[in-house]
Amino acid sequence: MELSHFDKAPPIKKLSGGRRKVAVLLLSAFLVFLFIIFLFLAKALLDTSAIYHGVFIDGKNMGGYTKDRLSSYLEDYYNGIFDGITLTISSDRFERNVNVSDLGIGIDSGTMAQKAYDIGRKGGILERLAKIGRLIRHSEPVELELCYDTDAFNHFLDQICRAVYQEIIPSNIVIMEDQVILCTGISGKEADRQQLKNDVIAAVKTIKPAKITVPVIEGEIPPIDVETTLITLNQSPVNACFVKTSRTTYEIKSHQMGRRISREKLMEVIHYVETRENKEYEEILLPVEFIFPETTEDMLKEQLFRDTLATYTTYFNTNSQNNLNRSINIGLAAENIDGTILEPGEEFSFNKIVGPRTPQKGYKIAHVFVDGQIQDGTGGGVCQVSTTLYNAVLRANLPVSERHNHMFTVGYVPLGLDAAVSYGYADLVFKNTTGYPLMISAWVTDNHSLTFRIRATNDYPNLRVKLASDTIRTTPPTVQYIDDYTLPQGEVKVTENGSTGYVVDTYMKIYNGNVLIGEEKLHRSVYQMLPRKISRGAVRISEITE
Repeated sequence: MELSHFDKAPPIKKLSGGRRKVAVLLLSAFLVFLFIIFLFLAKALLDTSAIYHGVFIDGKNMGGYTKDRLSSYLEDYYNGIFDGITLTISSDRFERNVNVSDLGIGIDSGTMAQKAYDIGRKGGILERLAKIGRLIRHSEPVELELCYDTDAFNHFLDQICRAVYQEIIPSNIVIMEDQVILCTGISGKEADRQQLKNDVIAAVKTIKPAKITVPVIEGEIPPIDVETTLITLNQSPVNACFVKTSRTTYEIKSHQMGRRISREKLMEVIHYVETRENKEYEEILLPVEFIFPETTEDMLKEQLFRDTLATYTTYFNTNSQNNLNRSINIGLAAENIDGTILEPGEEFSFNKIVGPRTPQKGYKIAHVFVDGQIQDGTGGGVCQVSTTLYNAVLRANLPVSERHNHMFTVGYVPLGLDAAVSYGYADLVFKNTTGYPLMISAWVTDNHSLTFRIRATNDYPNLRVKLASDTIRTTPPTVQYIDDYTLPQGEVKVTENGSTGYVVDTYMKIYNGNVLIGEEKLHRSVYQMLPRKISRGAVRISEITE
C-alpha cells in the first residue's frame, strides 16, 4: 500500500563527513573544558587549609576553620566551660568538691584540631572527594581530647588516695598483769588509683557536673595464727631475780606471771571472730589462767639483805702521829669495801677491792711488821680493817680460803683471830655460800671504832657461831741490851717492850640454839717472839762532865 504524504517521514539530511568531525571536536572540547573546571575545583577543594564542612565539635560545625584558628578557639571555648564545672569526689570518709580547672586537666586543642583537619584528607582523590561529599549529608563529630598527665592532676589523685587509705591492722593480743585481751583487727582500704583516674577523665568529658565515688580495694585482715598465739600465751612463770650491775649496785629484774590456755578454748574465740556478722573492732577477754611465780618482785625486795649475819667492831686511837695516820688508813680501806655485794658463789679478795696502798690514794706512813721488825711503811693500820672483816666473816659462817696471821701479836683482837694482808703477798679471801646476795657494810665512828656488818638472807636464824682458841706453845720474850752512848753509864731505857711468841689453834663451834651441832679447827697461828729491847748507858759520868 502506498503511504500518504502525511505518512511519509521527511527525509533525513545526513551530515557531511566534515561537519560530523567538527561536531565531535566541539563536544570533546566541551567535555575537556568541563573536566578542567572539575579538576580546578577539585584541586581547590582538596588543597584547602580549612577544615571541611560537616566536621562537628560539641554540636558545632567547624567547617572553614584552619587548624591554628580551631586550636585557639577550642582552647578558649573549653577553658571557659571547665571553669564552670564542679566534680564531687566522695568516699565513706569524706566528700570533696573540686573545679575541673583546678584539677590540672586541660583541653588538647592541638590534637582535636589535627583530627578535625584530617577528616577528608586520607586516601586517593576520588576517595577524598567522596568523603567530603558525604560530610555534607552525614556530619562527623570529633571527640573531646584532654591533657591530664600533669603534676597537678597526679597530686590531686595522690591526695585522694591518701585520704582514702586505711592500713590493715592485724588482730593482736594485749597481755596485762591479770588479763589477756584479743583485739580484733581492722580491715584496710586503698583507692584504685587507675580506676579513679579513668572515672575523673570520663566525667570531665561529659562537660557537666558529676559525682564520683572513689573506687576502693578492700584489704582483708590476716587470719589469727593459732600456733604462734598458743606459744605466746602459754608461758611458764618467771621469778624475779637479782642482777648485780657493779661491785656496789644492783637491780631487781621483775617477775613474770605464767599463763595457760587450752587449744580448744582459743579455737572457740577464733571461730567467733571469724564468723561474726559485725566485723567492727572488738576487744575480747580471753579465758587465760594466770600462774604466780614462786618469787615476785616484792617478795625479793623484802628478802634481799633482810638479815644481819654478823657484825664485828674493833677500836683504835689517835693519841700519836703514828696512830693518827693509822686511823686515816683504816678509814680509806673501810670506805673502799663499804657496800660491796657478793653474789652466791662469788669470792671476796681484800687486795683486789682495796688495791695498792699508795700515797697517791691518800694512804699515810705508819708502823708495819717487816722482816721481824717494826718499821714505818705506807698503809700501816690496814691490817686492822682486814682483821675486823675476818672476824665478821667467821661469825657469819662463811668459808675462808686465804688468811694469814701477823708476824707478831696484835692488840685489837684475841690470839688466832687476826688476818694480816700485804698487797701482792698476803690476802684475805672468802666466799659467799649463803645462796643469796650478800652485802658488806663498813663504817668508822667518831669514837675511834671500826665496824663491819654482813647482811644476807638467813634461812637458819637459830644457828650461832662461837670461836675458841687453844694456846699450844708460849715463847716469852728475851731481853736484848743495846749500848747507848747517849746515856750515862748505869742508866737504862726500855725502847721496845717486846711480845710473847705463841702457837695458837683456832676452832669454830656451830650451835643450833643451845645444841652444839658442829666443830672444826680453822687454822694454826704462829706468832714470833719479839725481844724486849733495853738501851743502857755506856758513857761514864766523868766523861760527860769533862
